[in-house]
Amino acid sequence: TIGIFGYPLLYILSQKRLYPDYLKRLPYILCVISFSMGLSVSNTKAMFEAFLKRKNNFTRTPKTGGANQSYRTESKSLVPIIEVLLGLYMLVALIYVVFNNQIILIPFLLFYTLGFLNLGFSSIRDEILTYRPQEALCSRENS
Repeated sequence: TIGIFGYPLLYILSQKRLYPDYLKRLPYILCVISFSMGLSVSNTKAMFEAFLKRKNNFTRTPKTGGANQSYRTESKSLVPIIEVLLGLYMLVALIYVVFNNQIILIPFLLFYTLGFLNLGFSSIRDEILTYRPQEALCSRENS
């Protein structure tokens, strides 16, 4: 269907309009599309939280200073694990599609696989390995 070209075409035409060397930027557009597909789990979680009117603390990153101070975030979110599981599921589907010569599905499954696995593993890596500068917690009540 022609509807599958709308999203990538939007980015391609905007880059063509803004930059004479837009062809060099096309690989980055593919990365943006993959990452945006991977964000669907956290976006869905945010929509449900807003719909159910759950109160969340917003973690604000510092704009300046505080680089010497470090801590480990205490996130108990299942989003990264769900992203990795969906990425593995998409990888299995991608392998199935390749072996059954359903070529039209390969780009979609590849984008979903890369997006979910990249965001899931990078979130898990950040939780395990990365110390971040101290952040201020904000909520709607004290903003």
